[in-house]
Amino acid sequence: AVCLDDLDHPVRTPAPDLEVDNATTTPRRQVLSYAQERLWIVEQLSPDVSHYVVPVALRIRGALDKDALEQAFTTVVARHDVLRSRISVDMGEPQLTIVVRHRVDLDVHDMRGLDPRARDERLAALVHESAHVVFDLAHDPPFWFRLVQLDDDEWVLTLSFHHLVIDGFSFAVFYDELAAVYDAALAGTTPDLAPLEAQYVDYAIRQRELAANHGYEHQLAYWERQLAAPPPPAPAGTPDPHADPDVAVSAQRRLPASFATQLTELANELRVSPNMLVLALVAGVVCDETGADDMAAANVMADTSWAPAETLIGYFVNTVPVRIAAPPGASLADTAVAARSVSLEAYAHGDVPLDLILERLRLNRETVDRLVNAIDVNLADGTLQRRDPALTGTEIERLPKSSNNLKFDLAFRFSTIGDHPTVEVNGRSSLYAQADVDRMVDRLAELAVEGLADPTVPVRASVARADSEPATDGPLVPDRVRALALAQPDAIAVEAGAVSWTRADLHDRASRVAAHLLTLQVQPGDRVVVAAHRSLEMVAAMYGIWAVGACYVPLDLANQSERSHAVIAQSDAALVLS
Repeated sequence: AVCLDDLDHPVRTPAPDLEVDNATTTPRRQVLSYAQERLWIVEQLSPDVSHYVVPVALRIRGALDKDALEQAFTTVVARHDVLRSRISVDMGEPQLTIVVRHRVDLDVHDMRGLDPRARDERLAALVHESAHVVFDLAHDPPFWFRLVQLDDDEWVLTLSFHHLVIDGFSFAVFYDELAAVYDAALAGTTPDLAPLEAQYVDYAIRQRELAANHGYEHQLAYWERQLAAPPPPAPAGTPDPHADPDVAVSAQRRLPASFATQLTELANELRVSPNMLVLALVAGVVCDETGADDMAAANVMADTSWAPAETLIGYFVNTVPVRIAAPPGASLADTAVAARSVSLEAYAHGDVPLDLILERLRLNRETVDRLVNAIDVNLADGTLQRRDPALTGTEIERLPKSSNNLKFDLAFRFSTIGDHPTVEVNGRSSLYAQADVDRMVDRLAELAVEGLADPTVPVRASVARADSEPATDGPLVPDRVRALALAQPDAIAVEAGAVSWTRADLHDRASRVAAHLLTLQVQPGDRVVVAAHRSLEMVAAMYGIWAVGACYVPLDLANQSERSHAVIAQSDAALVLS
């Protein structure tokens, strides 16, 4: 049973004593991987906070068989030792023990008798609790499965794991095996699951043996060279010392519908991955914020150096730092190509555990935080989207996450899944105010639109222009145009006869004008003459000129006289657009 008195930090009732599997508690089995040990240490610093819960909530419609589901969970847990592990302390060191637990009992809640409003409120509380459970790793299983029945053919299943025992890549294994055993239980047959070649603890042992035998020496030498210079700081914010450091302040902006296609096409043209292109965009904004010439970010990757990992459940991710150069004047294309080089080198040297890198370099806490805890960049494009289990006779959909915990001080996330691409910035509330993340997400959205339209755009141009603009009591016109385009991209902005542009169209064309002006070395304060008839293009030119901080000088083409030449001469125009 679980108490709902404290929804922020629920603590599970300890599990009953379990029989220890003597066959799996020899010294060889009592090993944690480096990543597991790191997370365990973090847990000891604040044991009453759910830092590393991996929550999933699934709505299930159809003829779900609870007994078959429990049998499926029990079988999968029995196959993977890591799901039956406990971590105790021996002489100050974490020690792994594998216990026998052949049966998984779901925490079942039947809410069919509640009225809809009470049911929805109760369900929200239960899902929230499941996402914030605090695991007692010494005594409890590192998972918690709850089944809520809403109607005769409607359920919500919540899965809560400690990150020590599973990562995003392992969910495919978990779901495949769960479905296979569930189907077999329905049919009354034995599931067709191949015997496992190894267990997760064998992966941990392999890591320790490689380290002891200098198997990581070549990779460690690379990281010594790569991280010799001190890393740049993360962007400064407006800290609130009273804010909860594990809660995020967030800002999201909608991008044009064409963003996903443009991102893929430009990535192919530059021979980089979409992720590398996103890294370049973020580096431009971050370097504008910090004034540094490069950005340090955490690169989370799966360790694919050990083949048996493909069939195992476990925590196989490794984090390595990457530094993306974005000096003043560098274009988006240049920055993306540089990001490709750095990223490929990081992948090639990414098998060595982060802990060994930090141990070799003997870095202080501040430097470590700058390298791997400060900034995270992520692109959700569906290629690594975690799929849901397929249980015969049911339809399953994922519910939104209830947890808002942050693993990094500042997280940038692009999403091209669905019909509405977005960019989102999340900041730790003890370090950043809402205005900070709003500023960064606005600049990132602007750069994304400008840069994908013209990759020769300086990757740091937008903020350089903003810094040169005079202070005002309200938003400048280009900022207002950008905000309207992001908020209502499909609304009509301007019309000329039978032709009209949406707000997104106007912002896109104005951005193209601005990008072109920058390539022509137009500076803030310069005067730019527009010699054009009243048209949609004239409006885009006007906004584009203002966007670079220049002055718009209109010229009446209906009056082709000496006055026109006088206007150009007296305005000391840097450029004439026609």
